[in-house]
Parts: sequence; structure tokens; C-alpha cells
Amino acid sequence: MKYFKYLDLDWKPFAEKLGHYVTHIRPEMSRVDPYDPVILIDKEDLLKYASAELDNMLAGVDFKIERFMMFSTGRNLGQIHTDENIVPCRLNIPLFNCENSETRFYKCSGIPEPGVQPNGLRFEKIDETKCVQVDQFCLTRPVLFRVGVPHNIERFDNPTSIRISCTMEPDRDLSYLLD
Repeated sequence: MKYFKYLDLDWKPFAEKLGHYVTHIRPEMSRVDPYDPVILIDKEDLLKYASAELDNMLAGVDFKIERFMMFSTGRNLGQIHTDENIVPCRLNIPLFNCENSETRFYKCSGIPEPGVQPNGLRFEKIDETKCVQVDQFCLTRPVLFRVGVPHNIERFDNPTSIRISCTMEPDRDLSYLLD
């Protein structure tokens, strides 16, 4: 099974516009809260600001984005978990300080422990002592990855810097792109 795939998209103009949106229009999104690392983005508000750049990034693909989430972390090692998945895969793009981190995938034998973030998103925590790493990627360009597979993020840089990425949920199942 493939866990992820880098996508060939013209993403930098959208990422730059989204970075400006996060730092200047909605600066509360660039904060770090270890108990609530994901902020749901108001789709209509974002599209008023970066619709043309998003359309350009998605030109030539056969899907749209249903939900946008900003993920920020200041921790060096995240909890192994699976994400709530309306669809099995999400598209991630890097915004700030992602190049010195890895998203790692695991095969696990432990029983997942359900949880809910303060924003209402569900996830399942998994005991790291019952997991073996099977793959990883560095978020340096757009990547489609399986959110229902146990994963975490490990950073290798200064934990005082904030790592921010945008996770986008497509309007349908794209796991066929990983087969």
C-alpha cells in the first residue's frame, strides 16, 4: 500500500496567498495550541481572498476542495494518531517551517483510543509502543496522503518556530491516485 504521493501542482502562488492570509488577515491561525493544533478555515472567507490562486493550483485535476484546515505545531514529536476521514485522503501543502519535519506512517497493533479536539474534529490516538514505522515524507510540496493510517509529525528544527501547513479535504475519495 502506498501511503502518500507528491502531486505536481502549481501550488506556490496559493501557498503565498494563504501564508499572507494566515499572518495578516487571520493571525489567530498562526498560533500554537498543543491541545487544538487544527483550525477549520471558513471556506467562503478564504475563497474571497485566494480563489484565483486556488483555481490555478487545481487546474487540470478532477476534484474540488470541500474543507480547509490549518495545522500548526511547535512540538518536536506528535502523537501517533488517525484523523477523522470523511474521505480517505487529504491534500497537504507547506506554508511555514515544514522542510525540517517528517510525516511518518506506522503499522500498529494497539487499540486506538477515540478523542475529539476542541474544534470538534475526531481522531484516534495510538500507543506508540505498539507501532512500527513503515514510511515517511517531508512536506516540501503538495502531497496527497492517507489520513486513516496511523501517522505523526516529527520536527528536527528549533521547537520555538511554528510549523504551519494547510490540509485540504477533497470533495471525493482520491485514494485511487495512491494505488
